[in-house]
Amino acid sequence: MPQSQVTRSPKREFISRTYNLMLRSYLAVSFHDAQCGFKTITAQAAHVLLPQVKDDEWFFDTELLVRAQQVGMTMLELPVRWVEDAGSTVDIPDTVKKDLEGMHRVREDMEARAVDGLRVDLDSPAVWTQIRQHELRGSLLPAKEEDPHSRMQNPDKETAAC
Repeated sequence: MPQSQVTRSPKREFISRTYNLMLRSYLAVSFHDAQCGFKTITAQAAHVLLPQVKDDEWFFDTELLVRAQQVGMTMLELPVRWVEDAGSTVDIPDTVKKDLEGMHRVREDMEARAVDGLRVDLDSPAVWTQIRQHELRGSLLPAKEEDPHSRMQNPDKETAAC
């Protein structure tokens, strides 16, 4: 956040800004930073979110935040004062690889959920009622007289367009 006071090396600054840009563009997140600072969560939110979070390493907090945003939970961001630990032993290439895999997995899950939302249960009587109503509305329209295909096999009967 602009009000945060962050002290870190140019390399870590680049990695952090690139990571957050990727999250915004690839996962459409609206929060500023997924990694820097503390995260707090209510017991109720944890009950909903934790079963959905698959990662148990560095991507965990990012996935938690993304899932919270997906379900529309209120999120509050506060500026932080953060100083890089020069003795950090994070394996950056391995972490980047795992973060990219996590982003891809979360995005695939988001897309699958969107498709599931469009699926229709064809065994549901309510669905068939809607389909029949739609078919009836379409079949009761009067046919146009100039349409030679409207008088299918019985030209003497009153016709309806389908």
